[in-house]
Amino acid sequence: MLFSYAQAREADLPLRAAQFVAATQVLTTPTGMILSPQAHREFMVQYGVDKEVQDLIAAITDEESVRRVDAEIKRRIVTSKIPEELASAITEAIEVLGLQRTDLSIAEIPLVVVMYADISVRSEPVVINVSGTKALADALRLIWSKAYMSPHPHSIPSVATAIMRMPPVIATARARRSDTHVVIEAVEGWGRFVGTDETADEYVLSTQTMEITQKDVRAQESMIARNERSQQIVKTTPFNASGQKITDDQMRSIVADMKRMNLTDAVFGFSNQKRWLLMVPEAKSIPKIHEAQFEPEAEVEVVDLDITATTEDAPSQEDHMQEEPSYEPPQEPIIDTTDEAPAEKSPHITSSEQAARHTQEVAQQLLESCFHTIELAMREWLYEKDQPEDFGELVSLVSNKRQIPYKNRVLSLWEIKRSNGFADADAESVRFGLDTMHKFLREFS
Repeated sequence: MLFSYAQAREADLPLRAAQFVAATQVLTTPTGMILSPQAHREFMVQYGVDKEVQDLIAAITDEESVRRVDAEIKRRIVTSKIPEELASAITEAIEVLGLQRTDLSIAEIPLVVVMYADISVRSEPVVINVSGTKALADALRLIWSKAYMSPHPHSIPSVATAIMRMPPVIATARARRSDTHVVIEAVEGWGRFVGTDETADEYVLSTQTMEITQKDVRAQESMIARNERSQQIVKTTPFNASGQKITDDQMRSIVADMKRMNLTDAVFGFSNQKRWLLMVPEAKSIPKIHEAQFEPEAEVEVVDLDITATTEDAPSQEDHMQEEPSYEPPQEPIIDTTDEAPAEKSPHITSSEQAARHTQEVAQQLLESCFHTIELAMREWLYEKDQPEDFGELVSLVSNKRQIPYKNRVLSLWEIKRSNGFADADAESVRFGLDTMHKFLREFS
Protein backbone atom coordinates (compact mmCIF):
# COMPACT_ATOMS: atom_id res chain seq x y z
CA MET A 1 0.00 0.00 0.00
CA LEU A 2 2.98 2.32 0.51
CA PHE A 3 5.60 2.65 -2.18
CA SER A 4 8.76 4.54 -2.92
CA TYR A 5 8.63 6.28 -6.30
CA ALA A 6 10.57 3.40 -7.86
CA GLN A 7 8.21 0.79 -6.40
CA ALA A 8 5.14 2.82 -7.44
CA ARG A 9 6.04 2.34 -11.09
CA GLU A 10 4.58 -1.18 -10.84
CA ALA A 11 1.46 -0.11 -8.92
CA ASP A 12 -2.04 0.33 -10.34
CA LEU A 13 -2.52 4.10 -10.00
CA PRO A 14 -4.84 6.78 -11.41
CA LEU A 15 -3.40 8.20 -14.63
CA ARG A 16 -2.19 11.53 -13.23
CA ALA A 17 -0.50 9.73 -10.34
CA ALA A 18 1.17 7.43 -12.89
CA GLN A 19 2.31 10.51 -14.83
CA PHE A 20 3.82 12.01 -11.69
CA VAL A 21 5.56 8.75 -10.78
CA ALA A 22 6.97 8.45 -14.31
CA ALA A 23 8.24 12.03 -14.07
CA THR A 24 10.10 11.28 -10.82
CA GLN A 25 12.45 9.08 -12.86
CA VAL A 26 13.36 11.90 -15.24
CA LEU A 27 12.74 15.28 -13.58
CA THR A 28 13.71 16.61 -10.18
CA THR A 29 10.94 15.97 -7.65
CA PRO A 30 10.88 16.24 -3.85
CA THR A 31 11.78 13.02 -2.05
CA GLY A 32 8.61 11.19 -1.15
CA MET A 33 6.37 8.15 -1.32
CA ILE A 34 3.03 7.09 -2.78
CA LEU A 35 0.02 5.70 -0.92
CA SER A 36 -1.85 3.38 -3.26
CA PRO A 37 -5.63 3.45 -3.82
CA GLN A 38 -5.79 0.37 -1.57
CA ALA A 39 -4.74 2.50 1.43
CA HIS A 40 -7.58 4.94 0.80
CA ARG A 41 -10.07 2.10 0.25
CA GLU A 42 -9.01 0.44 3.51
CA PHE A 43 -9.61 3.72 5.36
CA MET A 44 -13.09 4.06 3.88
CA VAL A 45 -14.18 0.43 4.33
CA GLN A 46 -12.73 -0.72 7.64
CA TYR A 47 -15.03 1.35 9.83
CA GLY A 48 -17.93 1.64 7.36
CA VAL A 49 -17.30 5.23 6.31
CA ASP A 50 -18.02 4.40 2.65
CA LYS A 51 -21.54 3.19 3.45
CA GLU A 52 -22.30 6.26 5.57
CA VAL A 53 -21.10 8.54 2.77
CA GLN A 54 -23.23 6.75 0.17
CA ASP A 55 -26.27 6.97 2.46
CA LEU A 56 -25.72 10.73 2.73
CA ILE A 57 -25.40 11.10 -1.05
CA ALA A 58 -28.58 9.08 -1.60
CA ALA A 59 -30.49 11.52 0.64
CA ILE A 60 -29.80 14.55 -1.62
CA THR A 61 -33.02 16.14 -2.91
CA ASP A 62 -32.15 19.72 -3.90
CA GLU A 63 -29.34 22.31 -4.08
CA GLU A 64 -29.64 23.17 -0.41
CA SER A 65 -29.28 19.53 0.58
CA VAL A 66 -26.15 19.27 -1.58
CA ARG A 67 -24.41 21.89 0.56
CA ARG A 68 -25.63 20.24 3.75
CA VAL A 69 -24.49 16.79 2.60
CA ASP A 70 -21.08 18.11 1.52
CA ALA A 71 -20.52 19.53 4.99
CA GLU A 72 -21.63 16.30 6.66
CA ILE A 73 -19.44 14.14 4.38
CA LYS A 74 -16.44 16.27 5.23
CA ARG A 75 -17.21 16.10 8.95
CA ARG A 76 -17.67 12.33 8.84
CA ILE A 77 -14.43 11.64 6.97
CA VAL A 78 -12.15 14.07 8.80
CA THR A 79 -13.28 12.69 12.17
CA SER A 80 -12.84 9.02 11.20
CA LYS A 81 -10.00 6.94 12.56
CA ILE A 82 -7.19 5.84 10.26
CA PRO A 83 -6.61 2.08 10.74
CA GLU A 84 -3.72 1.56 13.17
CA GLU A 85 -1.84 -0.76 10.83
CA LEU A 86 -1.95 1.84 8.04
CA ALA A 87 -0.97 4.68 10.37
CA SER A 88 2.01 2.70 11.68
CA ALA A 89 3.12 1.80 8.16
CA ILE A 90 3.01 5.46 7.10
CA THR A 91 5.09 6.56 10.09
CA GLU A 92 7.63 3.81 9.46
CA ALA A 93 7.85 4.64 5.75
CA ILE A 94 8.52 8.29 6.51
CA GLU A 95 11.48 7.25 8.64
CA VAL A 96 12.79 4.59 6.23
CA LEU A 97 12.60 6.87 3.18
CA GLY A 98 14.29 9.66 5.09
CA LEU A 99 11.64 12.27 4.43
CA GLN A 100 12.64 14.09 7.58
CA ARG A 101 15.64 16.38 7.84
CA THR A 102 18.41 14.88 9.95
CA ASP A 103 18.36 17.80 12.37
CA LEU A 104 14.63 17.58 13.04
CA SER A 105 12.47 15.11 14.88
CA ILE A 106 9.56 13.49 13.08
CA ALA A 107 7.17 15.91 14.78
CA GLU A 108 8.91 18.80 12.98
CA ILE A 109 9.15 17.40 9.46
CA PRO A 110 7.55 19.75 6.92
CA LEU A 111 5.71 17.66 4.32
CA VAL A 112 3.40 18.22 1.36
CA VAL A 113 0.42 15.91 0.74
CA VAL A 114 -1.16 15.68 -2.73
CA MET A 115 -4.18 13.60 -3.78
CA TYR A 116 -4.55 12.05 -7.24
CA ALA A 117 -8.03 10.69 -8.02
CA ASP A 118 -9.65 9.20 -11.11
CA ILE A 119 -12.48 11.73 -10.80
CA SER A 120 -12.73 15.51 -11.00
CA VAL A 121 -12.20 17.36 -7.70
CA ARG A 122 -13.44 20.93 -7.25
CA SER A 123 -10.78 22.35 -4.92
CA GLU A 124 -7.01 21.95 -4.91
CA PRO A 125 -6.27 18.55 -3.30
CA VAL A 126 -3.09 19.76 -1.60
CA VAL A 127 -2.00 20.35 2.00
CA ILE A 128 1.38 21.93 2.75
CA ASN A 129 3.57 22.31 5.85
CA VAL A 130 2.37 19.09 7.47
CA SER A 131 4.48 18.35 10.55
CA GLY A 132 4.09 15.25 12.71
CA THR A 133 2.05 12.08 12.52
CA LYS A 134 -1.16 13.64 13.89
CA ALA A 135 -1.04 16.49 11.38
CA LEU A 136 -0.31 14.01 8.60
CA ALA A 137 -3.36 11.93 9.54
CA ASP A 138 -5.46 15.12 9.57
CA ALA A 139 -4.11 16.12 6.15
CA LEU A 140 -4.88 12.70 4.65
CA ARG A 141 -8.45 12.72 5.93
CA LEU A 142 -8.98 16.30 4.73
CA ILE A 143 -7.85 15.74 1.14
CA TRP A 144 -9.57 12.34 0.94
CA SER A 145 -12.83 14.05 1.89
CA LYS A 146 -12.50 16.24 -1.23
CA ALA A 147 -12.99 13.17 -3.42
CA TYR A 148 -16.57 12.82 -2.14
CA MET A 149 -17.76 16.41 -2.49
CA SER A 150 -20.15 17.51 -5.23
CA PRO A 151 -20.17 16.15 -7.91
CA HIS A 152 -20.58 13.07 -5.72
CA PRO A 153 -19.13 9.70 -6.79
CA HIS A 154 -21.45 6.68 -6.64
CA SER A 155 -18.69 4.36 -5.42
CA ILE A 156 -15.26 4.57 -3.82
CA PRO A 157 -13.02 6.35 -6.36
CA SER A 158 -9.46 5.29 -7.08
CA VAL A 159 -7.36 7.67 -4.96
CA ALA A 160 -3.57 7.68 -4.72
CA THR A 161 -1.72 10.07 -2.43
CA ALA A 162 1.79 11.53 -2.69
CA ILE A 163 3.58 12.44 0.54
CA MET A 164 6.68 14.54 -0.15
CA ARG A 165 9.34 16.50 1.67
CA MET A 166 8.44 20.18 1.47
CA PRO A 167 11.18 21.94 -0.53
CA PRO A 168 12.23 25.52 0.30
CA VAL A 169 10.67 27.16 -2.76
CA ILE A 170 10.79 30.91 -3.31
CA ALA A 171 8.35 30.82 -6.25
CA THR A 172 5.75 28.47 -7.70
CA ALA A 173 4.39 28.33 -11.21
CA ARG A 174 1.49 26.50 -12.81
CA ALA A 175 1.87 25.80 -16.51
CA ARG A 176 -0.82 24.65 -18.94
CA ARG A 177 0.06 23.58 -22.47
CA SER A 178 -1.81 23.36 -25.76
CA ASP A 179 -0.49 22.34 -29.16
CA THR A 180 0.65 25.92 -29.90
CA HIS A 181 1.50 27.63 -26.63
CA VAL A 182 2.13 27.32 -22.91
CA VAL A 183 0.55 29.69 -20.37
CA ILE A 184 2.46 30.03 -17.10
CA GLU A 185 1.12 31.69 -13.96
CA ALA A 186 3.81 32.44 -11.37
CA VAL A 187 3.93 33.93 -7.88
CA GLU A 188 6.48 34.24 -5.14
CA GLY A 189 5.95 31.69 -2.40
CA TRP A 190 3.45 28.80 -2.50
CA GLY A 191 0.37 30.58 -3.82
CA ARG A 192 -0.27 28.83 -7.15
CA PHE A 193 0.34 25.45 -5.55
CA VAL A 194 -2.23 25.68 -2.78
CA GLY A 195 -4.92 27.51 -4.73
CA THR A 196 -4.69 30.91 -3.04
CA ASP A 197 -5.58 34.10 -4.88
CA GLU A 198 -2.29 36.02 -4.87
CA THR A 199 -1.95 38.14 -8.00
CA ALA A 200 0.09 36.10 -10.46
CA ASP A 201 2.35 37.03 -13.35
CA GLU A 202 1.22 35.51 -16.64
CA TYR A 203 3.63 34.48 -19.39
CA VAL A 204 2.92 32.94 -22.79
CA LEU A 205 5.52 30.91 -24.71
CA SER A 206 5.48 29.14 -28.05
CA THR A 207 5.38 25.38 -27.55
CA GLN A 208 7.68 24.71 -30.49
CA THR A 209 10.29 27.49 -30.33
CA MET A 210 10.03 28.47 -26.63
CA GLU A 211 9.89 32.11 -27.70
CA ILE A 212 8.26 34.27 -25.00
CA THR A 213 5.44 36.05 -26.82
CA GLN A 214 3.70 37.72 -23.89
CA LYS A 215 4.58 38.90 -20.39
CA ASP A 216 2.09 40.32 -17.92
CA VAL A 217 4.05 41.16 -14.76
CA ARG A 218 1.82 42.11 -11.85
CA ALA A 219 2.47 43.52 -8.40
CA GLN A 220 2.07 40.98 -5.58
CA GLU A 221 1.09 42.35 -2.18
CA SER A 222 1.86 39.27 -0.07
CA MET A 223 3.15 35.73 -0.34
CA ILE A 224 2.89 32.44 1.54
CA ALA A 225 6.31 31.17 2.61
CA ARG A 226 7.86 28.76 5.07
CA ASN A 227 9.75 30.24 7.99
CA GLU A 228 12.97 28.20 8.10
CA ARG A 229 13.41 28.66 11.85
CA SER A 230 9.92 27.87 13.07
CA GLN A 231 8.88 25.64 10.12
CA GLN A 232 5.58 27.54 10.06
CA ILE A 233 3.80 28.89 7.01
CA VAL A 234 3.53 32.66 7.21
CA LYS A 235 2.08 35.41 5.07
CA THR A 236 4.82 37.89 4.41
CA THR A 237 6.03 40.58 2.01
CA PRO A 238 7.40 39.33 -1.35
CA PHE A 239 11.06 39.87 -2.10
CA ASN A 240 10.33 41.16 -5.62
CA ALA A 241 6.73 42.33 -5.42
CA SER A 242 6.61 44.35 -8.65
CA GLY A 243 9.17 42.41 -10.68
CA GLN A 244 9.15 39.24 -12.75
CA LYS A 245 8.55 36.27 -10.45
CA ILE A 246 10.56 33.71 -12.46
CA THR A 247 13.28 34.27 -15.05
CA ASP A 248 13.04 33.76 -18.80
CA ASP A 249 15.30 30.71 -18.51
CA GLN A 250 13.08 29.24 -15.80
CA MET A 251 10.04 29.69 -18.07
CA ARG A 252 11.81 27.86 -20.89
CA SER A 253 12.89 25.12 -18.51
CA ILE A 254 9.22 24.56 -17.65
CA VAL A 255 8.29 24.22 -21.31
CA ALA A 256 11.22 21.83 -21.88
CA ASP A 257 10.13 19.66 -18.94
CA MET A 258 6.50 19.57 -20.09
CA LYS A 259 7.51 18.58 -23.62
CA ARG A 260 9.94 16.03 -22.23
CA MET A 261 7.23 14.27 -20.21
CA ASN A 262 4.32 15.25 -22.50
CA LEU A 263 2.45 17.03 -19.69
CA THR A 264 -0.47 19.37 -20.31
CA ASP A 265 -0.76 20.74 -16.77
CA ALA A 266 1.98 20.90 -14.13
CA VAL A 267 3.08 22.82 -11.04
CA PHE A 268 6.76 23.64 -10.51
CA GLY A 269 8.65 25.11 -7.57
CA PHE A 270 11.87 27.12 -7.72
CA SER A 271 14.66 27.87 -5.28
CA ASN A 272 17.86 29.71 -6.12
CA GLN A 273 19.51 26.48 -7.22
CA LYS A 274 16.76 24.00 -8.13
CA ARG A 275 13.57 23.43 -10.03
CA TRP A 276 11.10 20.80 -8.75
CA LEU A 277 8.07 19.23 -10.36
CA LEU A 278 5.60 19.43 -7.48
CA MET A 279 2.34 18.19 -8.93
CA VAL A 280 0.52 17.02 -12.07
CA PRO A 281 -2.95 18.56 -11.58
CA GLU A 282 -6.14 17.76 -13.43
CA ALA A 283 -5.79 19.49 -16.81
CA LYS A 284 -7.68 22.76 -17.02
CA SER A 285 -8.52 24.81 -20.11
CA ILE A 286 -6.07 27.58 -20.97
CA PRO A 287 -6.73 31.07 -22.34
CA LYS A 288 -7.19 31.33 -26.09
CA ILE A 289 -4.20 33.01 -27.74
CA HIS A 290 -4.37 34.52 -31.22
CA GLU A 291 -3.04 31.79 -33.51
CA ALA A 292 -1.09 34.26 -35.67
CA GLN A 293 1.41 34.56 -32.84
CA PHE A 294 2.33 30.93 -33.33
CA GLU A 295 2.88 30.45 -37.04
CA PRO A 296 5.41 27.66 -37.78
CA GLU A 297 8.98 28.84 -37.33
CA ALA A 298 12.35 27.26 -37.84
CA GLU A 299 13.46 25.00 -35.03
CA VAL A 300 15.86 26.65 -32.62
CA GLU A 301 18.48 25.00 -30.49
CA VAL A 302 17.46 24.69 -26.83
CA VAL A 303 20.31 25.63 -24.54
CA ASP A 304 21.00 23.94 -21.22
CA LEU A 305 18.80 25.75 -18.72
CA ASP A 306 19.96 24.03 -15.51
CA ILE A 307 21.33 26.27 -12.81
CA THR A 308 24.36 24.75 -11.11
CA ALA A 309 23.58 23.88 -7.51
CA THR A 310 25.85 24.78 -4.67
CA THR A 311 27.44 21.98 -2.66
CA GLU A 312 25.16 22.73 0.25
CA ASP A 313 22.03 22.42 -1.89
CA ALA A 314 23.25 19.58 -4.09
CA PRO A 315 20.52 17.03 -4.83
CA SER A 316 20.43 13.79 -2.91
CA GLN A 317 20.16 10.43 -4.62
CA GLU A 318 16.42 10.40 -3.96
CA ASP A 319 15.95 13.71 -5.76
CA HIS A 320 16.74 12.09 -9.14
CA MET A 321 18.44 15.28 -10.36
CA GLN A 322 19.33 15.06 -14.06
CA GLU A 323 20.78 17.43 -16.64
CA GLU A 324 18.55 19.19 -19.14
CA PRO A 325 18.60 17.49 -22.54
CA SER A 326 21.16 18.90 -24.97
CA TYR A 327 19.01 17.55 -27.80
CA GLU A 328 15.26 17.87 -28.18
CA PRO A 329 13.83 15.08 -30.37
CA PRO A 330 11.22 15.98 -32.96
CA GLN A 331 7.89 16.36 -31.23
CA GLU A 332 4.77 14.52 -32.31
CA PRO A 333 1.48 16.44 -32.46
CA ILE A 334 0.38 17.22 -28.94
CA ILE A 335 -2.97 16.02 -27.67
CA ASP A 336 -4.97 18.92 -26.24
CA THR A 337 -6.77 17.55 -23.17
CA THR A 338 -8.37 20.82 -22.05
CA ASP A 339 -11.84 20.84 -20.61
CA GLU A 340 -13.29 22.94 -23.47
CA ALA A 341 -15.29 20.97 -26.00
CA PRO A 342 -14.45 21.44 -29.72
CA ALA A 343 -16.99 23.56 -31.56
CA GLU A 344 -17.88 20.76 -33.95
CA LYS A 345 -18.71 18.26 -31.19
CA SER A 346 -22.17 16.80 -31.46
CA PRO A 347 -24.59 18.06 -28.78
CA HIS A 348 -25.82 14.49 -28.37
CA ILE A 349 -22.56 13.19 -26.92
CA THR A 350 -23.16 12.10 -23.33
CA SER A 351 -20.99 12.93 -20.35
CA SER A 352 -19.91 9.28 -20.10
CA GLU A 353 -18.77 9.39 -23.74
CA GLN A 354 -16.86 12.60 -23.04
CA ALA A 355 -15.21 11.01 -20.01
CA ALA A 356 -14.29 7.94 -22.09
CA ARG A 357 -12.83 10.16 -24.81
CA HIS A 358 -10.85 12.16 -22.26
CA THR A 359 -9.50 8.95 -20.70
CA GLN A 360 -8.50 7.71 -24.17
CA GLU A 361 -6.62 10.95 -24.87
CA VAL A 362 -4.79 10.82 -21.54
CA ALA A 363 -3.81 7.19 -22.17
CA GLN A 364 -2.49 8.16 -25.61
CA GLN A 365 -0.61 11.07 -24.05
CA LEU A 366 0.97 8.81 -21.44
CA LEU A 367 2.19 6.34 -24.08
CA GLU A 368 3.66 9.21 -26.11
CA SER A 369 5.52 10.31 -22.97
CA CYS A 370 6.92 6.79 -22.40
CA PHE A 371 8.14 6.57 -25.99
CA HIS A 372 9.72 10.04 -26.01
CA THR A 373 11.47 9.37 -22.70
CA ILE A 374 13.09 6.21 -24.13
CA GLU A 375 14.07 8.05 -27.32
CA LEU A 376 15.52 10.99 -25.41
CA ALA A 377 17.58 8.70 -23.15
CA MET A 378 19.22 7.10 -26.19
CA ARG A 379 19.86 10.42 -27.91
CA GLU A 380 21.43 11.89 -24.77
CA TRP A 381 23.66 8.83 -24.36
CA LEU A 382 24.71 8.91 -28.03
CA TYR A 383 25.74 12.54 -27.72
CA GLU A 384 26.35 13.06 -31.45
CA LYS A 385 25.31 16.10 -33.45
CA ASP A 386 24.26 14.20 -36.58
CA GLN A 387 21.64 11.79 -35.28
CA PRO A 388 19.08 10.05 -37.47
CA GLU A 389 15.53 11.31 -37.07
CA ASP A 390 14.12 7.84 -37.73
CA PHE A 391 13.77 5.92 -34.47
CA GLY A 392 14.60 2.57 -36.07
CA GLU A 393 17.87 3.96 -37.40
CA LEU A 394 18.58 5.44 -33.98
CA VAL A 395 18.13 2.03 -32.33
CA SER A 396 20.49 0.44 -34.88
CA LEU A 397 23.11 3.12 -34.29
CA VAL A 398 22.99 2.74 -30.52
CA SER A 399 22.98 -1.07 -30.84
CA ASN A 400 26.30 -0.87 -32.66
CA LYS A 401 27.83 0.84 -29.64
CA ARG A 402 26.17 -0.90 -26.69
CA GLN A 403 23.45 -3.34 -25.70
CA ILE A 404 19.92 -1.93 -25.56
CA PRO A 405 17.95 -3.43 -22.65
CA TYR A 406 14.53 -4.82 -23.52
CA LYS A 407 15.16 -3.98 -27.17
CA ASN A 408 12.26 -6.08 -28.48
CA ARG A 409 9.81 -4.36 -26.13
CA VAL A 410 11.13 -0.93 -27.16
CA LEU A 411 10.74 -1.82 -30.85
CA SER A 412 7.23 -3.14 -30.17
CA LEU A 413 6.30 0.19 -28.60
CA TRP A 414 7.69 1.94 -31.67
CA GLU A 415 5.66 -0.31 -33.97
CA ILE A 416 2.47 0.58 -32.09
CA LYS A 417 3.33 4.26 -32.49
CA ARG A 418 4.02 3.86 -36.22
CA SER A 419 0.84 1.91 -36.86
CA ASN A 420 -1.70 4.24 -35.23
CA GLY A 421 0.08 6.87 -33.15
CA PHE A 422 -1.20 5.19 -29.94
CA ALA A 423 -4.75 6.10 -31.01
CA ASP A 424 -6.09 2.80 -29.63
CA ALA A 425 -4.39 3.17 -26.24
CA ASP A 426 -6.04 1.23 -23.44
CA ALA A 427 -5.15 0.23 -19.88
CA GLU A 428 -3.15 -2.79 -21.03
CA SER A 429 -1.07 -0.82 -23.54
CA VAL A 430 -0.44 1.92 -20.96
CA ARG A 431 0.82 -0.69 -18.49
CA PHE A 432 3.04 -2.14 -21.23
CA GLY A 433 4.42 1.32 -22.10
CA LEU A 434 5.13 2.30 -18.50
CA ASP A 435 6.68 -1.09 -17.71
CA THR A 436 8.88 -0.91 -20.81
CA MET A 437 10.04 2.62 -20.01
CA HIS A 438 10.85 1.83 -16.37
CA LYS A 439 12.75 -1.37 -17.20
CA PHE A 440 14.64 0.34 -20.02
CA LEU A 441 15.67 3.36 -17.91
CA ARG A 442 16.68 1.18 -14.97
CA GLU A 443 19.22 -0.79 -17.02
CA PHE A 444 20.19 1.71 -19.71
CA SER A 445 21.44 4.46 -17.42
